[in-house]
Amino acid sequence: MCKSMNNIHFAGIVFGSDDFCANIGATRSDEGKEILMARQHVILVCKSLNLQAIDAVYINFRDLDGLKRQSEEGASMGFTGKQCIHPDQVSIIQEAYRPSDSKIEWAKGLIEEFERAQLEGRGAFVYHDQMIDMPLLKQAYNVMNIAKQIGKA
Repeated sequence: MCKSMNNIHFAGIVFGSDDFCANIGATRSDEGKEILMARQHVILVCKSLNLQAIDAVYINFRDLDGLKRQSEEGASMGFTGKQCIHPDQVSIIQEAYRPSDSKIEWAKGLIEEFERAQLEGRGAFVYHDQMIDMPLLKQAYNVMNIAKQIGKA
């Protein structure tokens, strides 16, 4: 997979779950176990190429609770967005992908404590009863990057 081909630049990959299922002969289910591995693969490919990973559409557009569950799951897996097919889906998807105020405060505090630890010559440090290392710091920066993009930082 290439980021750029013949002057065509890609910003992301959209996972077409129903196309995928049709191509492999799978039947879609509410649990989504038939597409789990493919969803994870899309995320890995996108992250390795610094592309946006856009999750599959939720076709049961009147089932807003199911949409909320699947959107939250996709956000927690690493997707950066989700397709929608109905205006009623937009706010639910946005809410699922938007970091909460408490998550933003956690990230800000962690980054501030990291900077303080660096000035004091400390490597690892404890924040909110967790031993902090680079992967958690990177998660905090990821939260803050999203917060900045949506004007909450």
